Amino acid sequence: MFNNRSGELVGFVYNGAEMAKQVLSFMVIGINSNIKYSLGYFGTNSATADEIYPLFWECVSHLELTCGLKVT
Repeated sequence: MFNNRSGELVGFVYNGAEMAKQVLSFMVIGINSNIKYSLGYFGTNSATADEIYPLFWECVSHLELTCGLKVT
């Protein structure tokens, strides 16, 4: 997890017991509105395109189908 106050990463990698060194975060920021929202974040030591790709499209699907937002 990311500690907003200290700016430090505190927590473990999602699939293992090692300390995370990076955070993969999906942010929603509105173009025509003031929306700024963290949709999800994951502790990681590395993230490949093969791992990010399905997560990205799951986020887009959730925003469009569940929330009714248009993702461009």
